[in-house]
Amino acid sequence: YLVTTSARPGNSEAFIIWDVITGQKKRSFPVEQGSPYFKWSFQDNYFARQGPDGIYMYDTESFQLVDKKPFRIPLLADFEWSPTDDHIAYWTAEEGNVAARLVLAKVKDAKLEEIRSKV
Repeated sequence: YLVTTSARPGNSEAFIIWDVITGQKKRSFPVEQGSPYFKWSFQDNYFARQGPDGIYMYDTESFQLVDKKPFRIPLLADFEWSPTDDHIAYWTAEEGNVAARLVLAKVKDAKLEEIRSKV
């Protein structure tokens, strides 16, 4: 896949994902946050982006949102894919009486399954 960008304010197709073999436009996105905008799983089965309320994960078969909704993660600060598995590590910020957390989760059956967590 190839991602092209045109980050003009108000551009509803600021990011476009193309299939490099067919030249077909697969999906487009508006600008919502800084770079890196998309993060890809180790075998390119999924790509994800951070949204205001969690992780928005898409599968590369349909280019649709996995389970038709984001994985809600309050206070999400950042996430990264594992370079060897369909695992995601993410951390949440501390706020008030809620401690910061570091979580390792596995993508399984359109769900994020928590493997380990540290407060």
